[in-house]
Amino acid sequence: MSNQVTVARVAQFTTDVRHLLQQGMSRMRGKVQERSHRGKAAVAVDQVGKVEMLDVTTRHADTPIVETPHARRWAFPQHKIIADFIDTEDMLELLWDPQGPYREAQAKAAGRKIDQILLAAATGTSVIGETGGSTEAFDTANYQIATGSVGLNTDKIKTAIQKMQGADVDVDQEQIFLAIASKQAKDLMDDPQYINTDYVTDAVLPDGSLKPFMGVNIIRISDNILPLSSTTRSCIMWTASGLHLGGRCRCRELSRNHRGGKRRGQRHGE
Repeated sequence: MSNQVTVARVAQFTTDVRHLLQQGMSRMRGKVQERSHRGKAAVAVDQVGKVEMLDVTTRHADTPIVETPHARRWAFPQHKIIADFIDTEDMLELLWDPQGPYREAQAKAAGRKIDQILLAAATGTSVIGETGGSTEAFDTANYQIATGSVGLNTDKIKTAIQKMQGADVDVDQEQIFLAIASKQAKDLMDDPQYINTDYVTDAVLPDGSLKPFMGVNIIRISDNILPLSSTTRSCIMWTASGLHLGGRCRCRELSRNHRGGKRRGQRHGE
């Protein structure tokens, strides 16, 4: 055999493109109130508080008037952006078009950022008042469950449901959602009561998602997104009426001259 046959060797390259492991689209979007807003600030919701019926104590008395409480919560924009450019020369030298995979990677990043913003807002300080001049902090005394030395278990879920019911959340009319990470998913699957068929049909569905427990829909969110402080993971339980997302997502193709050549790319903004 000729010793020069090596010059005829062939290098074969794939045209497949795969994304590295990551959470894709938002897991919380569609499970909160959502509205499109414009401007530097917007009213997320006007709220009317609870009133009580009064006893009639005498005949022909004047009708007593109750003072109906009002509240207003505000939403402020958080501008996020991601962009990349592709040189025309690169397009000629690649076996595959990177525009689609780049666009998909940026959409995944936008989805994760939405979840991060919602999770931070769930226990953050709200801006309230007629013109947004006041604030209201998250009530940790009434709505936070002590972590203790154990992880997530069914007792904590039941306690959280109790707190919601105690705050008059209409759990009969609204779906309840619980965001957890991988460690909490394992804790639940190790909990005898969670895997007991008296409470759930199957602990894990064929697609790997977790079954609801006592009406609570359990959503597994990336460990990199759900808040973690030291060894304490903040798992958020909410109903759609309790969280508001006001956003306008834009995606457009960018094109500009650069050093005498052309670059094209995708840009996502939130």
